[in-house]
Amino acid sequence: MGMRCRWLVFLAGLVLALAGVSLLAAPPAAASQLTVEVRPDKPEYLPGEPVTITVVVRLDGRPVPAHIDLAYIEIDDGFGFARRNYITRDFMQVSPGVFIAQGKAGRPGARRVYVRAYTTIKEDCCCRTVCGTGLAYYSVKQVCRPCCPCYYCCPCYQPCQPCLECRPPDFFLKYFVKRPGPGEVERVSLRIKEHVMEQLLQMAPSVTFREAPPHSVIWSDLPGMGWTNDALAELGLTLDPATGRITGEVSAADIRKSNYFFFIEALNPEGEVIAGIWIEIAFI
Repeated sequence: MGMRCRWLVFLAGLVLALAGVSLLAAPPAAASQLTVEVRPDKPEYLPGEPVTITVVVRLDGRPVPAHIDLAYIEIDDGFGFARRNYITRDFMQVSPGVFIAQGKAGRPGARRVYVRAYTTIKEDCCCRTVCGTGLAYYSVKQVCRPCCPCYYCCPCYQPCQPCLECRPPDFFLKYFVKRPGPGEVERVSLRIKEHVMEQLLQMAPSVTFREAPPHSVIWSDLPGMGWTNDALAELGLTLDPATGRITGEVSAADIRKSNYFFFIEALNPEGEVIAGIWIEIAFI
């Protein structure tokens, strides 16, 4: 009877040892994968045309709440993708794992969009950060306009007639405004800077101001970059014609991108345009 018990104990130990070996030999569970899909709304745009970029972040195939910590557009300057325009803060998360950024197409050429995102997952009693990257491509079509004396409007070297929509500014003013948080409102009050007013009053005894029609002016100071003028009303702002002061209350819901550009015209008493002023508002 004792011998039989010893054999049973031996067999039980052997079974347990074999089971342990099989467990050790079993392949580890597949690690979770984060994928980042980047989608421009079109493969090709015209200069100045609105561009919408959608990013979908998925964990093991399902959209998950995430953070975009780096995003930029690389511009082909003719020697490869070199010039970068960072758009990290332009993205807004519209639903878990789905982000949207909006802007405008600049000068003609190829573009490459790079986005890096991460999310935190819980495994047993620990948390782990999972990262992923995505790429997308689009292009801006070169359009030869019949009116093109301005290099930045159209790079096609052809006989030109008067150009209606390309007006390099006489003055460029940039203002930094605090970005309001969710549910907050930021009061904006921007006046024409003193050195600009002094020069305007040297051109005319008195000056009034008006806003150019939205999306009617295009300008760039760098190849591959371009802006068209936004509408003040998009941010809930108004222009005082007598002083040129821009005022209003901006909420977080109004802000769709980091930088806005406006084109303001200065008029003499006869109503003639004596200067154009590009105004950039950067939210920080």
